[in-house]
Amino acid sequence: GLYGLAGYSSLDADTPLGDVNVKANEVGLGYHHSIADQTDLISEVAYRNARGGGQNIDGGRASVGVRSAMNKNFEGFVKANYYDLSDYSGDVSGTVGGQYKFNPMWGVTAEAEIGNGDQAYLLGVRASF
Repeated sequence: GLYGLAGYSSLDADTPLGDVNVKANEVGLGYHHSIADQTDLISEVAYRNARGGGQNIDGGRASVGVRSAMNKNFEGFVKANYYDLSDYSGDVSGTVGGQYKFNPMWGVTAEAEIGNGDQAYLLGVRASF
């Protein structure tokens, strides 16, 4: 059940100091362990870096959660996240999301992450090898 993960995002944030473009990337490892038919316990650790508005924030993320296949094309997941970043040490958040698989390799993902007064909504593409 070992897997690799990587991601890149770019977003425009409206802040009290004006518009800021933030670019972030993440790379890490995860492990999934079957706990029921079509349901896995997942755990992940990742290095994360974000740049924008004259700041550079880096550090780590650890997550644990459950992922379950609802049918052959759709799976959902929920996980708890802990961040230890240069300016955000000890932040905790929750993520809920899903993936629709077009075929065994390609899918589209959607997720919402909420914690510490912040919210992030993501839409992306996933390739599984």
